[in-house]
Amino acid sequence: MQAALSITAKKSALPTAIPLRNDSAHAAHTACSDCVLGKLCLPQLFVTMPFDVMSAHLNTLVRSNKAVLHRKDTLFHQGSNFDALYVVRTGAIKTCLTDANGDTSVTGFYFPGDIVGLDGINTGRHTTTAVALDTTSICTLPFAALEKVASQVPDVQRHVFRIMAQEIQKEQRRLLLLSRKSAEQRVAAFLLQLSRHSSQRRLAADSFKLPMSRMDMGNYLGMAVETLCRIMTRFERQQLLQSDGRGVCAVDLDGLQAVFDSAAE
Repeated sequence: MQAALSITAKKSALPTAIPLRNDSAHAAHTACSDCVLGKLCLPQLFVTMPFDVMSAHLNTLVRSNKAVLHRKDTLFHQGSNFDALYVVRTGAIKTCLTDANGDTSVTGFYFPGDIVGLDGINTGRHTTTAVALDTTSICTLPFAALEKVASQVPDVQRHVFRIMAQEIQKEQRRLLLLSRKSAEQRVAAFLLQLSRHSSQRRLAADSFKLPMSRMDMGNYLGMAVETLCRIMTRFERQQLLQSDGRGVCAVDLDGLQAVFDSAAE
C-alpha cells in the first residue's frame, strides 16, 4: 500500500487477543457479496469494479470464517500486536483505554458495518482494548492482505483513508460534546447517532437496542451513571422515548433534536 498505508505492523512479545471461536450457527461462510450489510461494509470499496471482480477481491481479502465473540470476550487487548482490522457483522463492540493510574475510559462503540482496530495502524500495537457487548460476529481483514489489495485497487486505499478520517471526526465531535454541551444534549446526541446508524441498516430509526450498560454509556458521555439515569427518566416523562431495559422505542427524533439544538444551561 502506498504512503501511510504502507506501514508494516510492528511485532512485540505482548499477547494478542484470545483465540476467536467459530460457531456454525452464527459464523456461516457467507460471501461478502451476499452479506446483509450490503453497501455499509466493504462492497463500497469496489463500487467502480465489475461484480465478479469485486466478489473475487472481497472473498480473498476477508477470511471466510466469520468468528464469533460472546459477551465480555476480548477481540484485542491494549498494547497487543496489530495485524488485522475487524468488521462488526452482528452484535456490538466497545473500546476502552486504561491509563497509567488504572482508570478505564470507554472510547467508542461499534455496530454492524463499523470497522474496529484502526488504532493499531500507526504503531503496530493497539492503543485500546475491544470487548464484545453481546454475542458478536466479526469478519477479519488481515492488514497485509489489505495492503496487497490496495496496491492493486487504488479505491481501497482512498476508502481506508476516508474511514480513518471519519474516526478522527467522530472523536472530535465527542470531544466537542464533552466540552461544550450539557448532559442532556450529550444524551440526546448519542441517541440520535444510534438512530442514524439503525436507519443506515434499513432498520427502524425510532426503535433500537442499547447493547451497552448505563455505566459504559455514562462513561463514554462523561457523566456519572446516576446523572444518565435521571436524564433518561426525564426524557421518558417528556415522552421523548420509551425505554424497556436496554431497548429504546417510540423515540421522538424531532424532540431529541430540539434538545440537542437548545442552548446549554
